[in-house]
Amino acid sequence: KPWLIAWALALAATLGLWLGRAAWPWALDYPRAWEVPLKGWISVFMKWLINDFDLGLFTFKEFTRGIAWVLTWPHWAAQGLLEHGFRIPLGAGEAVQTPPLSWFAMIFVLTWLAWRLKDRGLALLVGFCFLYLAVFGQWDSAMITLSSIVVAVPLGVAGGLYLGILGYRHPAFERAITPVLDLMQTVPVFAYLVPVLFLFGFGPVAAMIATIIYAMPPMVRLTMLSLKLVPVEVKEFGRMAGCSRRQMMWKILIPAARPSLMVGVNQVIMLSLNMVIIASMIGAGGLGFDVLSSLRRLDIGGGLESGVAIVVLAIALDRLSQAFVNRAPPEHSAARLPFVRRHPWLLATLAVIVAAGVVGLVVPVVQTYPEASRLTTGPFWENLVQTINQNFFNQLDAAK
Repeated sequence: KPWLIAWALALAATLGLWLGRAAWPWALDYPRAWEVPLKGWISVFMKWLINDFDLGLFTFKEFTRGIAWVLTWPHWAAQGLLEHGFRIPLGAGEAVQTPPLSWFAMIFVLTWLAWRLKDRGLALLVGFCFLYLAVFGQWDSAMITLSSIVVAVPLGVAGGLYLGILGYRHPAFERAITPVLDLMQTVPVFAYLVPVLFLFGFGPVAAMIATIIYAMPPMVRLTMLSLKLVPVEVKEFGRMAGCSRRQMMWKILIPAARPSLMVGVNQVIMLSLNMVIIASMIGAGGLGFDVLSSLRRLDIGGGLESGVAIVVLAIALDRLSQAFVNRAPPEHSAARLPFVRRHPWLLATLAVIVAAGVVGLVVPVVQTYPEASRLTTGPFWENLVQTINQNFFNQLDAAK
């Protein structure tokens, strides 16, 4: 029984150190001189990265700020389309401000899209979700959040997909990236904010980068797992058909693994929306900022309304993305038709958007949901929580 002897020696040594704790203080309290000053090293390393690290043509700080600048453009386009419109300069200091997509056009187009992608049930669900945002006064904040999500989610999905493909093709890369993914999913979310703030600055783009980093690991893992689970018969079929390496991946393996990959897309969407509250601490704004402000003011009703708005937005985006991926393939004969006949629904959607924008200039109700028609459940939830606390305090305290 060698392990029994080893345990006996270990227990004897522990007992001896405890009995001699007066003579050997280090046996009870870990000596401060032996502590590794890791946090100081990390602070010095971050300062060196920001202030002194030079890559030749540019510094590391300029490199990271350049990445943020590149991501600013798609985010600016999404903000202009959904949130505040575009400012078109005309010269001589004059400019024209175009309005963003109106609430009516947005709901109509998304409902129509859901109906075209799947069925009437999905159309009713998506229409109800976005109508909730307008009726309960969450539209403006939801559009700020959505302008970040529509950029962060595709980047997170694409980045996770390509890293997963690389890990599937190269086992050495998979072994190297697995502990990194473990670390990314284990480190507390708040720990992402400090280095991101240092490297990419304060603002919605930095918050979007933190969201991408937080949401990408599940997509990487599920991509590697999904590609490994593709049946061998499917791979053999691709080889018999003479597929190249690229054709094998994008024409055979990815379509075969699509149901499992959609779980990764779902996780990216959910984690991105889960991050909006924390990302609001570094300038994200939107629904996350509303929830954070309500928590600071102990506004239970307002925080709950904003939280439900995040859930509603997540449901609509998840169902739309699944319907988009699972849509029927296009007819090959349609490729020979003129553009107008090939894309009638796209042209009709653009016509509705333009018509709603023009009518909204004359009829403000079409552009912005009227404030007099908005509802709120904030006082109801506030009173409900107070009533529960007053009438069931003893029961709650006992359960606690």
